[in-house]
Parts: sequence; structure tokens; C-alpha cells
Amino acid sequence: MQNEEKAITEAIKALNAKNEQSAKALTEISAKCSRPRGVVSNALDHLSKSGKVSKLSKDGKSLYYIPGK
Repeated sequence: MQNEEKAITEAIKALNAKNEQSAKALTEISAKCSRPRGVVSNALDHLSKSGKVSKLSKDGKSLYYIPGK
């Protein structure tokens, strides 16, 4: 799981998702890190619970970003 989480956080950084305005959806993050959506979804859930990634809901979609980066 550690390698998956690292790849996903690197993908979020590469997408420049650093605040609510630039937050990215699961599909964008999954495509960037070349991982299946289910794996990315589970890892993002864990990362958001641990506070490493922030989750926001907008227009019925969940968006993710790395706060303070």
C-alpha cells in the first residue's frame, strides 16, 4: 500500500492539485499514475483519513488535493 500511496501523491503533485480550486478527480489521478481506479480510490480514502490528502465534494464528484503544498 505504501508504494501505491506514494505513486498517487506524486501524481497529485504532478497534476498541481494544491488547493480547492485546482483539486483533481479520481479519473484524472488514476490516469496520471497508471493505476486502476479501485486501487486509487481505496488509497485516496486512506490518505484523506490520515490527513495527507484533502477531499472535497463538488457537483456530485469527489475531488482531491494536497493541502499546504
